[in-house]
Amino acid sequence: MESAVRQIKIIRVGPDGTGTAADDELISEKTVSLYVDGRYDHAAVITGGGEKLWAAGNLKCRGLISSADDIEDISVNDNIIGVRLKRRRVPLKPAPLSVEWQVGPELVRQKIAELAQAKLYLRTGCLHVALLSSNRGETLFSAEDVGRRNAVDKAAGWLLYEGADPAASLLFISGRMPGDMVLKAANAGIPFIASVSAPTTDGVAAARAANITMIGFARGGGFNIYSADGRVELAEKEL
Repeated sequence: MESAVRQIKIIRVGPDGTGTAADDELISEKTVSLYVDGRYDHAAVITGGGEKLWAAGNLKCRGLISSADDIEDISVNDNIIGVRLKRRRVPLKPAPLSVEWQVGPELVRQKIAELAQAKLYLRTGCLHVALLSSNRGETLFSAEDVGRRNAVDKAAGWLLYEGADPAASLLFISGRMPGDMVLKAANAGIPFIASVSAPTTDGVAAARAANITMIGFARGGGFNIYSADGRVELAEKEL
């Protein structure tokens, strides 16, 4: 990821209108083409680093594989990512995820705060973040990418390769939650998604259909729960 950072010369203008020469750090992006079993699949604009995680997670989040065992090999050659599969699944509608645990509001607040402390985001202000936490509050993995969907794919790829239990994981993201983003979490088997931003109507519908706990507008200490609130342990309001 460090190789994705570029330094350039700029003019920084202050509130008084004066300009000063300065150095600035920017994130570079690359267009990659994904090939599956020798056939072109699609192209994507991603942040360099974690290409194998992205490819594996993208296939998982699309329902085309069920585990890392379905993958024979992933190769990266410049901007070409090639995946050879042992098995290719037919995408099916994700089954509703069961409620097996609860977390408190403090865990949500802590992990949302961690999003803003992502290393390259602090340096460049340019990246989306997808952070994985266990239901015990341990930060498992954090991905940064110019695309919020790419960051989620990389997080899903990490779960695949590490053999971590997605059913005991929570996903915290920095962007909006439309239907396709929630479907990624559902296909990855992650029952909890939270963001500093808003969901769409399709996002909420997808979360409710998959019984995913969806939290939006997590900022200033509060948040909204849009679906499957049973995974959040709330204090009883005194009457």
